[in-house]
Amino acid sequence: MAEPIRFEYRYETRADLHRAFRAMSDTDAFNRAANANMTFTQSPNADGSSVTTGSVSKLGMTVRWQERPFSFRAPHWFSIRRDFDNGPAARMTARATFSQRPGGGTVIDYSLEVLARNAIFRPVVNFDLKRSLEPALRRAIEGVVAQLEQDVELDPERSLLGPAPALKQREAARLVELVSELAPSQLRDRMLLFLRAAPEREQHSMSPITLAQAWIAPLEDVAQLFIDAATIGLLAVRVDLLCPACLVPKAMLDEQGRMPEVHCESCGIPLDPSYPEGLALHFFPSPSIRTLRVKNECIGSPHKTPQIVAQEAVEPGAEVDLATTLRAGTYQLRTMPAVGPAALIDVRDGEDTKSAAFTLRGSLQPQLARLRPEPTSIPFRNASEVPVVVVLERLEPPRRVLSLGRMLVEYPALRKLLPATGFISSMSTFLGVAVAIRALSPDAANKVQSALRRARLTYVSDSVVLAVYADGERSHEDLRELDLSTMLVGVCEGTISESTIGPRSVPVGPAIDDAYAAMCSAGFGRIGRAP
Repeated sequence: MAEPIRFEYRYETRADLHRAFRAMSDTDAFNRAANANMTFTQSPNADGSSVTTGSVSKLGMTVRWQERPFSFRAPHWFSIRRDFDNGPAARMTARATFSQRPGGGTVIDYSLEVLARNAIFRPVVNFDLKRSLEPALRRAIEGVVAQLEQDVELDPERSLLGPAPALKQREAARLVELVSELAPSQLRDRMLLFLRAAPEREQHSMSPITLAQAWIAPLEDVAQLFIDAATIGLLAVRVDLLCPACLVPKAMLDEQGRMPEVHCESCGIPLDPSYPEGLALHFFPSPSIRTLRVKNECIGSPHKTPQIVAQEAVEPGAEVDLATTLRAGTYQLRTMPAVGPAALIDVRDGEDTKSAAFTLRGSLQPQLARLRPEPTSIPFRNASEVPVVVVLERLEPPRRVLSLGRMLVEYPALRKLLPATGFISSMSTFLGVAVAIRALSPDAANKVQSALRRARLTYVSDSVVLAVYADGERSHEDLRELDLSTMLVGVCEGTISESTIGPRSVPVGPAIDDAYAAMCSAGFGRIGRAP
């Protein structure tokens, strides 16, 4: 077998470990900066897993490969492997490691290893790498490092993706015309600059939360600006269905307000269109301003899934250690494809346990473990007969998105901008108490639902139970009768909306969102209460 061809790079940045990891692991932006011109397709397998195929055209030949799932321990390292179907190269592996620099900052070590198909092809591969890939790779890494050296606050719209294509004269004139209909403000001017210059990927899913943080502005002001812009036709509105695992938009409401029945091709997880946390609202430029050519993809990059802290492909009979930096909180361990319910890990200060071992057979065992932060080891053994990707992630609500239920309650004007049938037309709003409960399994969740006898409405999705009560006394009585030692519970009093989707009544709205968030941050045996 031919000796691998290897390139190594070392850079230093004043950015901290977490920021350096996030920037380097944004593979979409990185590949564009390297002018890789790659395309990817995903196809599901019968077992719920998926295959990601990449391709690139070079010298009149299309080279194809199988893109293996990322392996990583955030924020310490990540690696990605490509197995080529054709061409002179057989395999390519890229790996980045991140270590703290004495005195502050981060040291980035990046390596690229390419294995030629045989010894005869090695000189050809080596020549091509040095001629084309290596210079582009170096420029991309140096571009990331240069961006990391900048203060984030100086220019939040800077991105390796580069600016969007310049607007045509007619589109630019229409943009100025519509913006002039909005009340003058600094936020209006920031939005105008964003629509002119921000990368298309960022314009495709404009989240009020994300841009309020970037612009250092009140969320309600940004949300209202977007709604006003949508009312005059400057922006358009889209309701996205999020994958509950990767939290990336995977489908959308159609013009009649109907939801599709789909799976996330990356995670192999069925999408639940009736689950309140799965519906997010995004804005994007009106087609009269800009036609976007961006496909939302969940390609498994650590940058796309910041809630995931460790991931590894594990063959039958193999074992890996998932230990990495863990903050206090609740984590879940799951597999792709899913084999039984996820296991939960309670990470708390004061715990003495340094290690927790998990085994996959018909399901993950144990279903619940407790650890201290900075665990020494989290061994996972695949005793099943199928290869899996094991994922360790922090339990939290979707980041940087506003749920449809919350937006419709807090901004009623949105109803005029969204489909008038289906999900949205069947909502009623009232004050009440929302309770969110995470059980250890779907079976346990169904038992919890049956025990909530005083609830006005209950709803189950996988291992989560949502319940709505007329008052706090009824919710307290039901919770008092449950054994909370193996459950996560969040409670919030506030505005709730009830929607009917097919035969199901679904609770949504601000109180539901806040109860769910409180559940994610609660410890076992304790009730998390939203402020």
